[in-house]
Amino acid sequence: MKQSITEKLISLFLVLILLTFSMGFCVLYSAATEFVADGIHSFYIGKTQPKTVIALFNDDYTELTVFKNGEKGLGTMRDWVSPYDENYTYNPAYEHADTLKKVIICDGVVSTGEYFCFECSNLETVEFSQTVVTVGAHSFRKTGLTSLVFPSKLRKIGERAFSGCHELTGNLVIPDLVREIGNYAFYNCNNLNGTLTLGSSLQRIGAFAFVNCSHFAGTLSFPASLESIGAYCFENCSSLSGELVLNEGLKHIGDGAFNHCFGFTNTELVIPSTVETIGGDTAYEVDAYSATPSAAPETYYNHASHVFYDFANQTLSSFNVAEGNTYFNAVDGVLYTSDMKRLVAYPPSRECSVFEIPDGVKIIDEMAFGRTSYSGASEKLTTIIIPDSYVIKTNDDYPNTLNREAMCSLSSAFYVFSSVQDFLVNSTNPNYVSIDGCIYSKDGNKLICAPSGKTGDLFVSDSVNEIGYGAFSGCNMLRYVIIPSSVTIIGQTAFDYCNDAQIVGYAGSSVDSLKSKPNCSIHNFGDINDDGEFTIADYNMLRENLYSDTSFNPLQSIVADYDYDGAYDGFDLFYIDKLISLQS
Repeated sequence: MKQSITEKLISLFLVLILLTFSMGFCVLYSAATEFVADGIHSFYIGKTQPKTVIALFNDDYTELTVFKNGEKGLGTMRDWVSPYDENYTYNPAYEHADTLKKVIICDGVVSTGEYFCFECSNLETVEFSQTVVTVGAHSFRKTGLTSLVFPSKLRKIGERAFSGCHELTGNLVIPDLVREIGNYAFYNCNNLNGTLTLGSSLQRIGAFAFVNCSHFAGTLSFPASLESIGAYCFENCSSLSGELVLNEGLKHIGDGAFNHCFGFTNTELVIPSTVETIGGDTAYEVDAYSATPSAAPETYYNHASHVFYDFANQTLSSFNVAEGNTYFNAVDGVLYTSDMKRLVAYPPSRECSVFEIPDGVKIIDEMAFGRTSYSGASEKLTTIIIPDSYVIKTNDDYPNTLNREAMCSLSSAFYVFSSVQDFLVNSTNPNYVSIDGCIYSKDGNKLICAPSGKTGDLFVSDSVNEIGYGAFSGCNMLRYVIIPSSVTIIGQTAFDYCNDAQIVGYAGSSVDSLKSKPNCSIHNFGDINDDGEFTIADYNMLRENLYSDTSFNPLQSIVADYDYDGAYDGFDLFYIDKLISLQS
């Protein structure tokens, strides 16, 4: 039976309805068509002209289609604020975060608004039209996206746009027209396990942009257009491998930019001729490249933190600076500023056991000597000679700089993972002396810094009355630190970052101030059985040792020397007897 014209029209209409829901709403509207939001499944979400963009849900709120509404205005999506902000207003995507699984952005829409799908944890898929040029800040932060395909005309990825998207896997390709990747854009996307491809027009990668993307595989290549790598940009991208090449045209390398990127295999890293600043970002989320060295205060760029810490720690033996760079210099593979006043980085695998820092150096960057203990060098660095020009600063001197609060500037330069066991100074040094490999004030009254790689037991000189801030920061290799009664002041952070420091001192002395610190174990002179009390048992243990063949363990040998003269004997037995009498 032949169908009537009416039946054919009805059939065609039904087919069109099916196409609408199978292919998405985008296919059945034109720029000339006006739609009316009903406030139930559809919402106006345009930016300057609210009715120019509409968000339309399907019946079960699992799919959201965003399209340009009519001919007027750009298809610019409005910005929202965080739902935790007091100024939060109804955001249709966030309000259906529990059900939303797919977002379709149709032709004509040029941006995604800030916080558009923030914390839509069940969102698995976003389909961008080719008209989208901007992904707004926080747009897809903490979503369940599993993969990303960006439109080819995309120009900007906003701050934290995909931060915390733990379900993202595979490759990440940044389109060729993107000029800026915002701060924290892919922060903690730690399951991206493919390659990272950066587009050919990229100029700026923001601070923390790829932090903890630890499963990125393969090599990393920078486009010739890149000018700025933000602070901690690639921190913990430990699976990136091969040789890293910094591009000519690069101007700024931020603090911690390649921190813990130990998968690279460079034996040499060349600093391009165009690089003007390495580290020195005063605030990690501030684009330090926006202020040129000539315009910034002298102190702005005078110190950096973690820039190449743990970078290629098994292979990197030399830094080099390309000809024509007027800001930096490399001497015997060590990186300095051109005026030789600042030591920026020491390559961890440099074959050298003794290194004398050149006279004239006044600043050593934080972590500049880090990871020498993990290096591939057969001859590891063990001794550092400090120049007369270098003055050790503490957090009292630099309360607002990048120096770790717990550290003096020298201990922060070497930190925990250093093979250095001895700091030495010349006899001409006007400020310091070296005793047993540690730095003391010239008069010997203050212990300023111990090298973090020092091993065995360290007996603080009995001329000392003060142990300074950060003096033992990061000293994890020492067995015991023995403190005489002459010490009356111990800096609040003297033993931070020490991982259960074992400290021997006198009960009732300044070491008591360390008992409240969770990382310090305190042992007292005279307490030979280490039970926290002075009793006849301690006296008997020492007496038996002195008059028989019994032996002491290392701790007992230390605490038995009550008069701190280098050996325990009958005089110490006398002192311990008096101590017990006073306690009873």
